[in-house]
Amino acid sequence: WKWNCSTAGKKLSVGIPALMVAASDDAVLTPSMVESLRMSDWIPSLETKYIQDAGHWVLQEKPDQVNTILKEWLNKLNQNSRL
Repeated sequence: WKWNCSTAGKKLSVGIPALMVAASDDAVLTPSMVESLRMSDWIPSLETKYIQDAGHWVLQEKPDQVNTILKEWLNKLNQNSRL
């Protein structure tokens, strides 16, 4: 709560690329909740990917799909790198 108090009223954001892998059947973090949190307001470069027919444990339920998404995202970052 101290961080929350010290940042009250300030426009903060995450300035690095970010990826969120969400599941279509997640009962804990529902797709509508993901949208309503407006995380892109805090993380302008946030890319959100949804995996169909998966629940809250999407990493265990659909590991191949998660890995494909991660590899594609990392490859895109590497292609856009200024190094």
